Parts: sequence; C-alpha cells; structure tokens
Amino acid sequence: MNKLLRRFAPRGVFMIIGFYIFSSLRSLRFGDQLLLSVDLLLDQAVVALLPSLPSFRDDLAHSQSTLSCFVQEGKWGWGSNSWPTFTPNRGCLQDTPAKLALLSPNPTNEICKLLVGRRLLFVGPESTYYLHTLWLASLESYENRSHTCLGQRFCTFHHICRLPSSQNNFGRDEISGRKKKIPSANALLATKSSILRFSLSTNLHTSDQYSGVRPQNTHWLKSARRSDVVVMNRGPIPAPGWTYPTDGNTANWTFAVDLCGRKNYLGNNDCTGDLEQLLVNAALHATLNIFLPDLLLSLGNLLADFELRKTRLFWHGSWYIQPLCAKFNLPNTIPLLRGILPKSPPVDPWSFYYNSQGESLTSNNSYLRC
Repeated sequence: MNKLLRRFAPRGVFMIIGFYIFSSLRSLRFGDQLLLSVDLLLDQAVVALLPSLPSFRDDLAHSQSTLSCFVQEGKWGWGSNSWPTFTPNRGCLQDTPAKLALLSPNPTNEICKLLVGRRLLFVGPESTYYLHTLWLASLESYENRSHTCLGQRFCTFHHICRLPSSQNNFGRDEISGRKKKIPSANALLATKSSILRFSLSTNLHTSDQYSGVRPQNTHWLKSARRSDVVVMNRGPIPAPGWTYPTDGNTANWTFAVDLCGRKNYLGNNDCTGDLEQLLVNAALHATLNIFLPDLLLSLGNLLADFELRKTRLFWHGSWYIQPLCAKFNLPNTIPLLRGILPKSPPVDPWSFYYNSQGESLTSNNSYLRC
C-alpha cells in the first residue's frame, strides 16, 4: 500500500485526496514514450476533475513524501524463477516514524501495536482478498496460530494481533456452539488485539447510479460504518468477454477499433495501427470514462456518510497480471505484446489491456501471482 487516503478532516478534503493519489502516481516504465504519454494524459484528466488541492499538515505531507520516495525510488528486478522482486530505497526513510515499522526486525509487531482495539476492513476485488490473505499468513508466525478464511464471498472476521503468551479467557469464549462470536471493544483492548474483515466489491459502488438500488456486492458499506480503518481498492476493468476467441484461435478486438474511431487519446488518426496502440487507447477510455467517474461517485457518497467521518481510509495499489500467468495455456495463434516493466517477458493482449489502465507500478508487492 503506497498511497494513503488521509483522514478527512475537514471532510471536504477526503474526495480531493482520493484523486490526488492519481495525479501523484508515476510509473517505472522508463524510456517508453508511448506509456509516458499515457501518464501525462492521466495527469491532465485528474487535474481537470479536481478542485484546487488543499495544503496538508506538515507532518502528514512529510510522511507522504518519505513513503513515496521509499517506494518510487526503489527498483524492480527479475529473479531466476521469473518472478519480479522489488527493492525499496531505504535511504529515503531517514529518522521518521515510518522507519520504525518498515525497518523493524518484526514489522508485524510494530503494525499490531498501532492497531490495538481497532476494527479493520479490507474492501475490493480478488486482489484485495489476496492482500488480506498475505497479511493473515504473516500473522501466523507472529501469533503462532493459524488464521483460516471461508473465502472471499464468505469471510466473516479474523481476531488478529493476539500474543500467544497472552493470559486471558477470551479465546475459550470466542466460539459458542458453531457460531463464531466477534470480540467486544473491551476484549480487544484487554488482549491488545484487533479485528480484520474482508468484503468483496469489484467496483466500490455504494448504490446503482441509475436506479439508486444498492448492488449485491456493496454490502461493504455497512461493514465500513463499523470499522475504524478501511483499506480499499478498485482494480482495472477487464476486456469485454466477447473479445476472447470463440474458435480458440482468433480474438475480437473490434471494441478497441470502435473506441479509437470515437476518440484517439494518443493523437494518431490511424485506427488500423498495431494492436498495442489500440489497446492502450482502449485502456485510456476505460480509465477516463469509467474508472475515474465511478470512483468519484463512490467517494462522494462516502463523503456524505456521517457515520464514516471518523474512519481512516487507505488506498492500496492495484495488482498486475504476471507474464507467466498471462501466457498460461495460451494458443500459439494469439500474439504476445510487450510487458509493462522494462525487460519483462511479453504478455497476452488481455493482460496488456488490464495492466495498462493507469495504475502505478510503484507499489511494493503490486503483483498478483497466478
């Protein structure tokens, strides 16, 4: 998680900060004029959507700058197993509070200290669920106990950050019959622990913009109102299902050609060009005309929710489809396109479209394993 939606006080700052993260992101796709042009177009679009940015508190601004340097000045590399690895720039941390947690021999312990008595909610797509699972795995060695989850659609809650040596009777009372009982606020403080939940939402909609009816995957709003911290994300928009080959050999990219005919953000009037440029333009259409307006609507609805005014909100970076995943079981007739990272293996067109949608490569662990 490399970008923070700071606590919105005053509340009007919340929506602005939500889009500030887009204007401040810079990809690591050095030397690629096409993709650098994409970054510039996204910056211009975000500025057009935003009112003037407020000045942040000095301590928050310094922390944000430090963490941005920590990640953005880092380097990606490729290991022998073809998985990308990220090395952050630890020299950026200097003597800051973030240094204690990020450079600690046991960062899990430092994070748990900050979460005593708090209720956390992770809300987002499958990649957010994977992030929640990774955290549970790291907690297992810290707590010396396992954390099982019923799955992304049936996650209830996890009682986390408990010390194995903690002397209390709460563990024996946690389960009554077959129903898992959520700890009370007093129990969390007494055991110096916290609660973690996950809610699946692929779009972060709080209600249907046309009917006003709450969609099925936005029950997360109720959970957010009962949470002290919310970590959220909306992933890139996948290509239409009918683009996949029906005969097993030929893909249908007419939607990208049609979008180029409506507007070519890349400034090239030729919409019969190579597939890579068509898909980059289509990705810009998805980001500028669907992703950003939808997110603005969701943030506006959250802003208007009085019960969320004291909730701390974080935005975590999106996850990229690995080249190894992208080529798995791919027919030989499907062309491969260049990867997003320098020197990365090629990917299939659907992964290229997904990975090109204005998301930042600057967030550590922003890759989703297949």
